[in-house]
Amino acid sequence: MRQKQRSLEDLLISQHFGRPLPTPPDSPPPLLLQNIPDPPTILAPSLNVMEETMSSPSQLFHYSPGLYFSYNIKPAKLFLRKEVFYPKDTFNQPYILNLLYQQIMRDTYSDYCMRISREERRKMKDLLANLNVGTMSTTQDDSIKKRIVIAARDNWKNYFSRLFPVKTDSGDAQLLGVNHRGINLLKIVTASGMDATHLSLLRSYR
Repeated sequence: MRQKQRSLEDLLISQHFGRPLPTPPDSPPPLLLQNIPDPPTILAPSLNVMEETMSSPSQLFHYSPGLYFSYNIKPAKLFLRKEVFYPKDTFNQPYILNLLYQQIMRDTYSDYCMRISREERRKMKDLLANLNVGTMSTTQDDSIKKRIVIAARDNWKNYFSRLFPVKTDSGDAQLLGVNHRGINLLKIVTASGMDATHLSLLRSYR
């Protein structure tokens, strides 16, 4: 308000006394993006097509040389899951072994993993209790971790499976599970109590 009154006062004084008003300052130049390098003229190496030896029709997403923006702080968590054991698949490296162990431990004590049945979860908890491993007491022994991973791989029927939605003539099967043992036709079963949603095996093909 004071600034508006001063401007009005200057206007009246200039009209009475002929004093010219001060010229307004020049507007600032427009803000320009600086120090942005030119985009590359070629595609990034090995990001256009998969190797021919993989014999897969899938293609990787092409690298874009244009400028793009992304968030640096994301309120989310990204979980990586081991789905399928391939022939001659090993987990001898400590880092890979620990990831598998942490995944199995998290799903064993979670009620939201429908890949594990109630009986499979109970037997795994009994094994962990015999090994003195639980939610409050973890282990750093790689031999114990490997024993737990092997037990889950060999005894959990649908846990390490790639699931695909299917429709059959009978209409019972909802999912097709592919794992290192064979192919399974599965149905999602909803019950009451703990482990309310789980997979029920309808037919297996070895």
